[in-house]
Amino acid sequence: TMKKVLHETFAYRIVKPYIHKFAGRVDGYWFDHSNYGNENLLHRAVTLEDPLAALAFRSSKYVNVPLLVKHPGKEDYTAGHPHALSNVPPFHPDNMGMVTSIEETADGYIRKTPWGTSKHQSLGHLFMPASRTTWNEIDSPVGWKEKTAQ
Repeated sequence: TMKKVLHETFAYRIVKPYIHKFAGRVDGYWFDHSNYGNENLLHRAVTLEDPLAALAFRSSKYVNVPLLVKHPGKEDYTAGHPHALSNVPPFHPDNMGMVTSIEETADGYIRKTPWGTSKHQSLGHLFMPASRTTWNEIDSPVGWKEKTAQ
């Protein structure tokens, strides 16, 4: 099908050569909206060129709160993407579950999946913007408001 051809082309003609070029110089890759590609093909393309690279896949099919292992055996760290900035600011209580997901572990590794507990683990990771309203513009105050931490 055309979708299969597009997924293979993206993984092997675009991603794989990029990974080859930077193998050993980049520690890991975070794929946003990975469900629009093929996560199995992306995993294979990266690990063929750089088996030591850490991987995270942020599928727009799943909510990221709380943090869960959503790609067992393929992800090394959680995508940790907050709710959309257009809906709530990053310090909103709706995002606090990502923080508590990590705090509730003994070692920072997440083992829960949407389907139960996995033998695979992912390092808990948050990808938070530096601003209340944009991903790349720092404003004041940065991060969680004091009232959220209380």
